[in-house]
Amino acid sequence: MARTNDLGRDPVGPLVFRLAIPSMLAQFVNVLYSIVDRMYIGNIPVIGDAALAGAGVCGPIVTLVSSFAFLVGVGGAPLMAMSMGAGDRERARRILSNCAMMLTVLAVVLTIVLLLTKDAMLMAFGASEETFVYADSYLTIYVLGTAFAILSVGLNQFIICQGFSGIGMTTVLIGAALNIALDPVFIFLLGLEVRGAAIATVISQAASCVFVLVFLLGKRVHVRLSFGGYSWALMRKVLLFGLSPFIIVATDSILLIVLNTVLQRHGGAEMGDVYVTCATIVQSYMQMITMPLAGITDGTQPILSFNYGAKQYARVRSGIRFTSIVCIAYTTVAWIILMLFPEFFIHIFNSEPELIADGVPALN
Repeated sequence: MARTNDLGRDPVGPLVFRLAIPSMLAQFVNVLYSIVDRMYIGNIPVIGDAALAGAGVCGPIVTLVSSFAFLVGVGGAPLMAMSMGAGDRERARRILSNCAMMLTVLAVVLTIVLLLTKDAMLMAFGASEETFVYADSYLTIYVLGTAFAILSVGLNQFIICQGFSGIGMTTVLIGAALNIALDPVFIFLLGLEVRGAAIATVISQAASCVFVLVFLLGKRVHVRLSFGGYSWALMRKVLLFGLSPFIIVATDSILLIVLNTVLQRHGGAEMGDVYVTCATIVQSYMQMITMPLAGITDGTQPILSFNYGAKQYARVRSGIRFTSIVCIAYTTVAWIILMLFPEFFIHIFNSEPELIADGVPALN
């Protein structure tokens, strides 16, 4: 299947580790996009608390945007791997072509809709009069880079499903490294504060997007990105296949939006922003756990899909069992670390005593 990963013949256990671990690390690093932004934002002199609350209001909206990338990417990549396992390279090529078109259209539509509705959304989703200006600054700039976010996340699935898990990890590492390097420059050195965090994120996502496109158009991949062969029937199948992961991610975002809204109204003018800031820290830790967990299963997906297409069902069952054990072990370790060191995760973002007092029981 690939130079280092034969999805149809390599032992399942080691194969899962070779594909799932890079994918898990990539997702963990991907979380750093928002985590690093929030770390720097929360430590901006004078406005740190309010700015962090504003960024927290944007967080679920940003995740909701990303869920559309999963709708197409996670919907199409397994279908493509199945076609490759069945030896049908032409169908695999058409799936990639159709998915690239859908991602492009979705990016354009989402950009327009968000620009037209962002003000009302932010006020309805937990922003206060004090935090709105920071939330609006961040979201406006982020939305202008929606195409980079959608294409890099969505198309990266088609690199991983061809067995190139290391390249998939590199895609994310490029963006994360740039984001970490550019954040202090734009936020503090250039004095752009929250806007600087958003600009750094967009530039980083653009770099990842360019890398993905160059690789998929290159000669190393088994199925190259091409144009044409568009089919509504094929697009419909991809959307149906991706509907479940889309609903999972989108519903999670909607729940967080509702949480921020309720906390803001319950806390009122005095405590609303503090509660939203605490929720932002809790959400950040949750992302640190759930995103790498998704990376494990995403990395295993090519193995399951390829062998399902090749009718090697015993390898599919073995892959599911092994991946389940890895996921249970990972979440157990993460839980123990949190219960032992909850204060550490709050201090990363802000050291205000009020946040520590409310944040520790919330994390627990």
